[in-house]
Amino acid sequence: MKFFQTLCLAAGLWGCGDAVDDARMAYYRQYLGNNAGALAVKDLAGEPAQLKAELNGKPVVLNLWATWCPPCLEEMPSLNELASQGDFNVIAISVDAKAERVAKYMEQYPQHFENIKVLHDANGKKQRPLLGGNQYPVTYLLNKRGIVQRIYTGPRAWHEADMVNKMKHALKN
Repeated sequence: MKFFQTLCLAAGLWGCGDAVDDARMAYYRQYLGNNAGALAVKDLAGEPAQLKAELNGKPVVLNLWATWCPPCLEEMPSLNELASQGDFNVIAISVDAKAERVAKYMEQYPQHFENIKVLHDANGKKQRPLLGGNQYPVTYLLNKRGIVQRIYTGPRAWHEADMVNKMKHALKN
């Protein structure tokens, strides 16, 4: 991405980064309104896990991430803090090839996952038809029924008041 932005600036194409973001969001718009509650993945022990069982009557911030993705790892503490605030359930689905790698990472940084439900979808195969995740991190705001209301690409400061208010507002519309 940085190479592309540098190339755009060198070519004098101001705002080219916005075009990339617009194209990415155009792709993800097709997944708005999908029932993410229907997603069936696995927990880290390899047992089946249905997303609808994790809804618990609260809106959900569903994050697709991987241990090999630096921006994903960077935002985990913020997602954990968001979960601790109590307004949203936070579910992080790793798309790592092996759940063991995820478990090992979580053992190294347990403080980043204290309030987050972590599930696994090997290589993102189960989520892709329903959510389209193909660049990480990507995060979905789900209403209490599991319906995708908003999609956010890239890392965010999830726990900050401005972001929390934006998500609450999106759920009202």
